[in-house]
Formats: sequence, C-alpha cells, structure tokens
Amino acid sequence: MRIGHGQACQLLAHIQRRGHLLQSGPQYLFDGQVLVLQAVCQQEGPLEIRLGSAEKMNPWLFGWGRLICFQGFGSVGSRSLFVGGTAVAVSTVDLIAKAREKAAEMLETSVEDIEYGDGWLTIAGTDRRVSLFEIAKVEQDARLSVDSAGEVDGPSWPNGVHICEVEIDPETGITTVVRYTTVDDVGVAVNPMLVAGQVHGGVAQGIGQALYEGVAYSPEGQLLTASFQDYCIPRASDLPSIAVTLDDSAPCRTNPLGAKGCGESGAIGGPPCITNGVMDALGSLGIRSLATPLTPAKIWQAIQEAGARAG
Repeated sequence: MRIGHGQACQLLAHIQRRGHLLQSGPQYLFDGQVLVLQAVCQQEGPLEIRLGSAEKMNPWLFGWGRLICFQGFGSVGSRSLFVGGTAVAVSTVDLIAKAREKAAEMLETSVEDIEYGDGWLTIAGTDRRVSLFEIAKVEQDARLSVDSAGEVDGPSWPNGVHICEVEIDPETGITTVVRYTTVDDVGVAVNPMLVAGQVHGGVAQGIGQALYEGVAYSPEGQLLTASFQDYCIPRASDLPSIAVTLDDSAPCRTNPLGAKGCGESGAIGGPPCITNGVMDALGSLGIRSLATPLTPAKIWQAIQEAGARAG
C-alpha cells in the first residue's frame, strides 16, 4: 500500500496574546485527528492545544486558538498525520526556536541559555523567565508567528496481515464472520487507540463489500438500491470482535514522526480476506468462483447447483 507520495503541507502557527492559533492544510474529518496533532505538539514542544467548540465555518476551535484549512492537498489517502503531522512537528519546533530568540532579547541573554518548558522560556539555572503570551503581547498585532512547511521525502509503505474465520449455513446461504484478526505495520502509532479504531472501521467496510453491498439497476437503468432500505450494509450484529495488533518495529523513514498511513488498511485487507474465506469453505463442493457481494441468495444458489452436479 503506497501512501502520501510527494506531498507537502504548509502550516501557519501563532502564539497570540490570548491563545495559540494553528492553521493547517489537511481538512480534519473527526476530533481524533486533532487529538493526534495535540500529541505531536506535546512531543515536539511541548505546546499545549486544548480542544474547544466550533466557531462559524472553522471546523475546530482550540482553547488557545483555532485550527482551519490553510494550504495543502487535503485529508485523503491516509495522509493527515503522515504529511500534516510532519508540518505540525516542523512548525512547533520553528515556533519555539523563534520564541527562544525573542526571549533572549527580552531577558538580555544568549539564545543558548534559554530553556523552554510548559509555555515558559527560562534562563537556565535561574528563576528569570517570560511566557509565550508575554512575548506575543509585545509583537506586531500581538502575535508571534511562523509560517512553516513540512514535506515528506517519499511515500510510506504500511503492511498488514488479515485472517478471518467464517461459517456458512448451507440451508440459507448466510455467511457469519466468526473471528477476525489483523496485524498492522503502521510505523509509529501516535495514538494506538485511534489506529485500532481506523482498522475496525475499515474491516467493517471490507465485510460489507465482500458480503452485502451491491448496486442494482433495472433493465431501464433505474437505480433500485437508492436507499438503505434496499442497499444492504453490515450492522453491528453482523460484525465479530476484531483483534488488532500494531507492529511498530519498522518506523517510516520518510517523515520525522515515523508514522505510516493507516486509514485504508482495514478496507483494503478486508474484502479479499472475507472472500477467500468463503471460497475456501465452498471449495469442497467444487465451487471455484463467485462474484462479490457474496449474498446469501448467491451462495445458496451455488450450493444447490453444486449439489445437482454431484447428484
């Protein structure tokens, strides 16, 4: 799986008199992505960013500022952390470096003597310090700003193994996914819980594609599956408990976080895993090929035809 090739993300970060403003390229689709950026800021800074409420058309508002789309390719192709997180890391480092220079001027010392921690810039070995907000207050427009760009050196190559156990009722053709296990190499998982959730969602999509979801048209070209009353998607009762193991033994070498894309791993591995499991179960009846989705009616019909041939 080749993820996030040759993309850059520009990010504008401010320390304002009352807050920290972060403007980034990826359009963040759910709050979890913001939590991951918080972790990156803490790791590189640490700069604290607290999630607040929405404001007008800006998707997220932080306790210290807001996160809005600035310039970039967007949140597609499992690239939000791989590319956008790289820009956040670069911008955080740049912002603190600039703050150290400003603090050195205000405290009349050398930049090398300034230490940063928890929003304060302190002369090493003394109690003389100045906060990020105090620095921002005396800057033009009461903000300390950096305009940074993070660019990865190439694509990431996440890998994974999916294993499933399925049971088929020959009387009805219904397939039940009994167990599902994955081992995923996503490099460094900044937030393992969110990565596991991404895999769970992708596997659910894969089960739907393999067993349930199919678009149907009438001979006249009328769409017959225009609503979820007619278009079947998996429900929670159709899904097994999904065991996810994350392998972090091979960090990505093309970005400073060591992260690889993970958003599509479940959806890529799921359909062939489920389909191969069903065909393996039907193989003893001489059934060699069926087109997905492997609906109960399709499987039941194949079993009946196989029985008639054997009969």
